Amino acid sequence: MAGFTGSCLCGAIRFKSTVDPQVVGHCHCVDCRKSSGTGHCTHLVVPEAAFSVTGPVTFYERGADSGNIVSRGF
Repeated sequence: MAGFTGSCLCGAIRFKSTVDPQVVGHCHCVDCRKSSGTGHCTHLVVPEAAFSVTGPVTFYERGADSGNIVSRGF
């Protein structure tokens, strides 16, 4: 696999990575469970220069348990 593409359900927002993920993991914190509506949220890491998003993305920010700010795009 050399990169990946995807979209939201309606296709209005599309994303593309020209490289494979460097790291993939699951988080089970309360914030991730609430934002995903499941028992975990899957996260992956790719270089910013290799990733693009098109479409009307809205970001929401809130404080995490660690004190950092978490931004989630929908």
